[in-house]
Amino acid sequence: MPYRFYWNKENALVTFNGNVTYADIESADEALFNDPRFDNLDFIVYDLLTIDGLDVTDHNLQVTSAINYSASQWNKKLKMAFIAKEEYVVNAIERFIELMHNSNWEIRIFRSLDDVIEWV
Repeated sequence: MPYRFYWNKENALVTFNGNVTYADIESADEALFNDPRFDNLDFIVYDLLTIDGLDVTDHNLQVTSAINYSASQWNKKLKMAFIAKEEYVVNAIERFIELMHNSNWEIRIFRSLDDVIEWV
């Protein structure tokens, strides 16, 4: 599994590594949304700095955003941060953010964990 969850009270960090597929993202989302701590989650950070590849299509991003949009109806206060530097990863995240524009969540992209900490 190319991801790991780290929980700290009402916050979570998900680190991805290696080659990440849509199935991996779907699995991580399922684990997050089915966890009883999700309802009280204040922010989640997705660290994508150490991935070797991202295998997702625009259709995958549309499906993921629809699932996340539904989850945003349960937890309306969530802040979501992505840490990424590679252009192809940033482009995919920007598309996800565009698709999530009507959600309650505040979603941003950062270059480092320090930048995320300043934001939250």
